[in-house]
Amino acid sequence: GHNGSISATICLYGEYLVSASNDSTIRVWNLTDGELERNLTAHTGPVTDLERLHLGAAAKDNSSNSSNSSSSLVFASASADKRILVKAKCYSYS
Repeated sequence: GHNGSISATICLYGEYLVSASNDSTIRVWNLTDGELERNLTAHTGPVTDLERLHLGAAAKDNSSNSSNSSSSLVFASASADKRILVKAKCYSYS
């Protein structure tokens, strides 16, 4: 898990849990098996917030297509490093 306290969590389409931490990392967890899918380390300060981004009909269409779920995994993170980062299509799940 994280090395610092967890500051925010979001669920993406019932498949993944995204957690943010004061240790400056964001982790993507598979809800089916509980395994860590991805450790994102782009922030240089504590991550303070996460928000799932709604991209209209395109996101809804992709979320129902399990063979292309990476395009629907879109979220933004905010950090004490004074940056907001958008994570989209940065990893692929099959």
